[in-house]
Amino acid sequence: MAPEHPFPAPQEDCHSALVWLAGQAGALGFDANRIIVAGESAGGGLAAALAIMARDLGGLGDRGAIAHLSDARPSHGGRSLPL
Repeated sequence: MAPEHPFPAPQEDCHSALVWLAGQAGALGFDANRIIVAGESAGGGLAAALAIMARDLGGLGDRGAIAHLSDARPSHGGRSLPL
């Protein structure tokens, strides 16, 4: 998510990658209907947006799922603690 490529470029890049991956399922030996997208922090937002975009435009199978993970580290004095 670089400032020189603002929204919607990152989301469109994710969708292009998903469509490519689903199209290569046979060659790579997996079921395209079982692709799962996931992300953490900003990637979680992209994963959520990708799931909606894929639903609307195609790319994620009927059984595709999404996991949206947030940064759950405890904080101390407003600073995140190291993992």
